[in-house]
Order: sequence, then C-alpha cells, then structure tokens
Amino acid sequence: MDRLQTLRVVVAVVEAGGFTAAGRRLGLTTARVSRIIAEAEASLGVQLFQRTTRQVIPTDAALGFAGRVGPILPLLDAAVAEARDAQPALMGRVRISAPASFGAAYLTPVLARFALEHPGLEIEVGFTDRRVDLIAEGVDLAIRGGVLPDSALVARRLAPLAVVVCAHPDLVRQFGMPDLPEALVDWPTILDTNRRDPQLWPFQRADGSALTVAVTGRLRFANADACLAAALTGAGATYVPTFAAGPLLQAGTLVPLLTGWRPPPSALYAVYPSTRYLTAAVRATIDCLVAAFSGVPSWDRGWG
Repeated sequence: MDRLQTLRVVVAVVEAGGFTAAGRRLGLTTARVSRIIAEAEASLGVQLFQRTTRQVIPTDAALGFAGRVGPILPLLDAAVAEARDAQPALMGRVRISAPASFGAAYLTPVLARFALEHPGLEIEVGFTDRRVDLIAEGVDLAIRGGVLPDSALVARRLAPLAVVVCAHPDLVRQFGMPDLPEALVDWPTILDTNRRDPQLWPFQRADGSALTVAVTGRLRFANADACLAAALTGAGATYVPTFAAGPLLQAGTLVPLLTGWRPPPSALYAVYPSTRYLTAAVRATIDCLVAAFSGVPSWDRGWG
C-alpha cells in the first residue's frame, strides 16, 4: 500500500465529503478510492467512514486523522519536489498526446532534440485528433488548440493558432478571388470534421466585425492534412489551421482566400491535469515546448 497516497485519499474524502468527489480531486476512480479506504481501515484496525446509500460519514478516527495529517501534506509535497528537482539529470517517461498534423511536422523534431539532451528521459507521443482523457489514459500532457472548457486542466500557451481558407490556384482562376466570405457559398468546399461545426466557417475583420458562413462540402475528412491533399487536386476550398497549410501556402501550391477576413485567432496550449503532481521531467518538457514555439511561428511566415 502506498502510504503517502493513502494519507492523501483519507484527507480528500474527509474534505470533499465523499468517495466520488475525492476521486475527482485526486484523479482517481471512485472504485480506486473505495479500495484504498478499505485497505487503510484493515491496516489500522479501525473504521474511518460510515457508508450509506446516500452519503459517506467520517468517524471520529477519520476526523482526527485528517486533522493531524492534512497540514503535513503540503510539507511532504515540497520535500518530494525538492528531492526530485535535486536530481542531476531528468529521468523517467513523459507521455504526450498531440494532434496528428501538428505533432508529426513540428513537435517531433523539438522532442527529438530534447531527448538527445537528456539521455535518461523516455518520451512517448500518441498522434490523434481525438481529445483523450488524460487521467483515464495515463497521459502526462496534451497539445490542444482553441477553447479549453475543461477546468480540471492547467494550460500553458505555446503559440498562436490561426486558421486559413485556402484553395488551389486553378480553382481561384475558375471562381475568381472572393471579396466577401458569403461568396464561398457558391464554391465547392472540403470540410475538416475535427472541427465542432465543420460546416460553419466564422470570420472576423480587423475592425472587429464578424460573420459566419454556412458551407456545404461533398468531401469531409477528420484530418487537416487530408483536407489539404484534397484541396491540392482542385476539389474545393478548405478551412484548416495554418500550421498544416503554412508550408503549402509558402510554396504557392495553395493560395489563401479572404485575407482581409481571417477566422478568429486562438492559441495552442500544453495542458495537464491539475490534480496530478507535475514531475521534473514533465515540467521540463513543457518548458522546452514553450521556448521552442515562442514568437511568430515558422508556419505563419512568408505568405498572406
């Protein structure tokens, strides 16, 4: 039995008032919390909580235990952090989840160089456009873009995240360069179904005016690179992140449309669970990514 974890769980159940709420705080399942409490009661030989179908009631033993242990936990955390930070080299494994388009092109070389600098570090990256459950899937940090509604995650900004509408030059010659977003209603379009509303394309001008255009697309892909590959054939205009489209726009194989009406900007973030202790390895990895992607991104230079 992990004694430090047991201390945290007992205190969390007393403070949160139940197994489920304590589990959310600590990033554990309700079943795991219940099992740890049962093991603690068996080891101590006392009942810590009275369970009913509606509530969990701490006994005097649990209240006294939490009252003595609760103030000590921050000191234990500080001691553990100090011991880990005193290590001469980064050690351990860092598991990362990243969007496929961004991860393969930009994240990989940064992490490869970082790994060369720290031979004791193992880095495991999963490329997926799905929003993984970091706690359930044992992921230390994820790269995410746009609005971050999950308050259980801590976010550090990496880089601006812009979106662009682009098309093949032949398609522009066929339809003419659009002056207003409404013109795209008559264009063939390619939809990125990773977006929450792939058929709604929002735009914003420098003066703050905004509008949203509803488009229809016969081609739909759950991947920005696939949308761009289709756009290279002249099959339609597409609405994708500039980190995916940037190299093609820089080469001139695709051209940006409606440069005076850019989609609303957002940002890319490194996110991690607020309930999980941030190891020195994970913290250093995040610091490396923040430094690597600071300033104007390479994919937003030389076009537009």
